[in-house]
Amino acid sequence: MRRLVIVLAATALSLPGGLAMAKPSAAGEGEAQLQEMIAGRVAGEPTHCLTVTGKDNLKVIDRTAVVFEVGDTIYVGRPLNPDHLRRDNTLTLSRQSGASLCATDTIVAVNLDSRARTQVLLREFVPYTKAQS
Repeated sequence: MRRLVIVLAATALSLPGGLAMAKPSAAGEGEAQLQEMIAGRVAGEPTHCLTVTGKDNLKVIDRTAVVFEVGDTIYVGRPLNPDHLRRDNTLTLSRQSGASLCATDTIVAVNLDSRARTQVLLREFVPYTKAQS
């Protein structure tokens, strides 16, 4: 048994990056952050559009989702292209359906350092409410 542990440790250290390869990816870290936010909540039926006001709390979870806190409900919009969603980007709507944000609207993510622009296309918004006890 001890020999197996030593062989596994030596193998891990000989790989490019050594043990650092076990570090979670940005997407994995983002998913963990999202799961922490919705822990103890129940997912509802997805909705195509969401009425967004200036006082709703918007949070970008790196390479994972756009999250809106509206009252006691957390709405999660997952992008079709999660690698384009970065927490250090500024999000702007290039097309908006009235006062609502809809899954068909195009969001442009702008990197403030490089001024690079990428489109972020969201799926439907899934509401998460606190579980009834």
